Amino acid sequence: YLGAIGEGERLYADQGVDQGDPFAPAFLAVTIRRPLERLEARLRELAEEDGYTPDAAADAIRVRAYLDDVLVRVPATLAARVRDPHPRVRLEAVRAIARRGRDVLPLAMAALPMDRDTPLDYALWLTAWEQRSTWLDGLKNGNNRLHEGLDDAGRLFVLSSFRNAAVVPAVLELLGRGELSDSDRNRAVSLLADLGGPGQLRIALDMALDTKTPDAQAANLLDALARTAATRRVKPSGSLDGIKPLFASDSLAVQQAAVRCAGLWKLESLRPTLASLAAGTETSEDLRGTALNGLSALGGDASRKQLAQLTEKLPTPRARLQALAALVTLDPNAAAGLMSAVLAKSPNRGDPSGVVEAFLARKDGPGLLSKSLSGKTLAADHAKLILRTIDASGRKLPKLVTVIRTAGKLTAGPTRLTVEQMRTLVAEVGNRGNAQRGEAIYRRKQLGCLACHAIGGAGGRVGPDLVSLGASAPVDYIANSLLDPNSKVKENYHSLVVVTKQGKVVTGIKLRQTNNELVLRDANDREISVPRKSIEEQVVGTSLMPAGLTENVTRAELIDLVRFLSSLGKPGPYAASRKPTARRWRVLADPQPARVRLGRTRVGQAASDDAAFTWTPGYATVGGTLPLEDLPQLTIRNRRVSIVRCEIEVIAAGNVAIAVGDSTGLDAWIGTRPLKLEQVTTLDLAKGRHRLTITVDRGSRTRPLGLTIDEATTANARFVTGK
Repeated sequence: YLGAIGEGERLYADQGVDQGDPFAPAFLAVTIRRPLERLEARLRELAEEDGYTPDAAADAIRVRAYLDDVLVRVPATLAARVRDPHPRVRLEAVRAIARRGRDVLPLAMAALPMDRDTPLDYALWLTAWEQRSTWLDGLKNGNNRLHEGLDDAGRLFVLSSFRNAAVVPAVLELLGRGELSDSDRNRAVSLLADLGGPGQLRIALDMALDTKTPDAQAANLLDALARTAATRRVKPSGSLDGIKPLFASDSLAVQQAAVRCAGLWKLESLRPTLASLAAGTETSEDLRGTALNGLSALGGDASRKQLAQLTEKLPTPRARLQALAALVTLDPNAAAGLMSAVLAKSPNRGDPSGVVEAFLARKDGPGLLSKSLSGKTLAADHAKLILRTIDASGRKLPKLVTVIRTAGKLTAGPTRLTVEQMRTLVAEVGNRGNAQRGEAIYRRKQLGCLACHAIGGAGGRVGPDLVSLGASAPVDYIANSLLDPNSKVKENYHSLVVVTKQGKVVTGIKLRQTNNELVLRDANDREISVPRKSIEEQVVGTSLMPAGLTENVTRAELIDLVRFLSSLGKPGPYAASRKPTARRWRVLADPQPARVRLGRTRVGQAASDDAAFTWTPGYATVGGTLPLEDLPQLTIRNRRVSIVRCEIEVIAAGNVAIAVGDSTGLDAWIGTRPLKLEQVTTLDLAKGRHRLTITVDRGSRTRPLGLTIDEATTANARFVTGK
């Protein structure tokens, strides 16, 4: 194990210690006294000199941590290893420093600006947590010396590690200085909302109401206040009606967050405004849904009457279903009675998934839904969407499934192949499956694969990342997982069905659990926190991947889809490149308000936070390009364009070289500043997230769009991934 350390190898032999024992370094360091000085000197060379492999340097630092306990000596150069290029070396250095037990945080937190994987992030959290008693005592006694040597980002990370109300004044001070990055500001706001009292929440509300506060920060503040009202039943002190002007904000995110707050704060004086937004013909679909939920949150007979009327009067199937979903939360019996009539009004139009999810979130919901639809007739598409939603919930509801299949005249279910049938399918996949066609099928919105699964970090996180699926799973396993998802569920991806004492039902993949809360990720990729003291029952459910997902896929398409999935991660075109690549995009949809706004102003307006624009998720192919045929086209002054966005996160400031290859037909903005794209474009970017907006002239460009971070980059930067 320490063969590369020279003297150490002989010392192992002298002491009769097995060199293959991974715990031998610790054993040596704490039990062998006589040769420690010679071994310590050699380890210092290995830990501090350049030219050694990262694993060797990390091992040496770990042993040094134990030696320091005996020798009471810490090398001055250990702090430099906290910023080593290799994450494992950084991790070992952080924990070696933590063993000193005093004045360690300024040295350890120097790793924060570096790229952090999960183990390093945990090591930093643990190092801060171990100092909590000293810090909390100091905060209560007004000891400002605790912060010496830490920048604002370091202070915030330490404070957020404690999850204690005593940190709130210090967090408010950090927010008031206005020097935090966007991501750190969001963390501070969340911490304030999770821990603050009414008076402190009032300060957060006043910040959101201040016209000088950027829209993104105001929306984040209001979202946090809404979450606090929903989870802790705490709201800001003083008059809250001043939130009304934000309903007309130019930012959709601010509008939605303000409307959520109004409902959760029970601001009856704003009911007419919420009702007007819910019924307005000019209200966007997203804002309408939020306003309807706001009416539901207000509660009372007035809300019941208004929502019931809106299920009939709203002009589109989607809007009527939004009203029905909001009514489920308030009066599930009334909503169940209206369900079949609302669906019948627009057969095979509109998606009832949101309504069904609202019913399934209640303990009595499946029974009410079953009773409501028993003996009724459903359009086939409505029945299939309802069944998919039931499957995605992870709950076992055979009676309700039977009712829906009967109402929709559906007979098919999960497909189970015999051994011989599976052997034939596997042979067809190998002989005539086409991975290129299969990727196009995988990307179909109707299948929803990208909503739940990521490839290379871009996509949903409900299911496992598929980036190396083909290299780790045989073809028959992949095919069977598609045809019958519950037959093979990957470890740690079984759903958990939680029933609360209030009768609510929450289903999702378990993410984490503390002494106070259980956190799940639901089928829509949302994190849901359930207070542990409110849990009555929890049982393991089924896979969140819907059964019958391939029901409307032809056999030839199934063969191509399996061929694509079985190629992922294998050498060739379906092994995702490790070069930093823009994989998660936001695509400007083509609603009329967007066309009107861009027609009256300029195309560059799309780089701003304009409420007229609706952005939808878009994802690069495994090869790293965004196919143009997947992008909606907007006709602006006789010019056909598609508009997309991605984000670059800069962890340590410097030059970021963005490689786009052929820039024909592309115009770009970094933030709202125009940017001339070349084959490689170099930008000097500060720490934080930077939005890159690109317009594609569909008349002059035919090749797909692909961005990577070039090797000429000096900053520590990456493209933002996720859903």
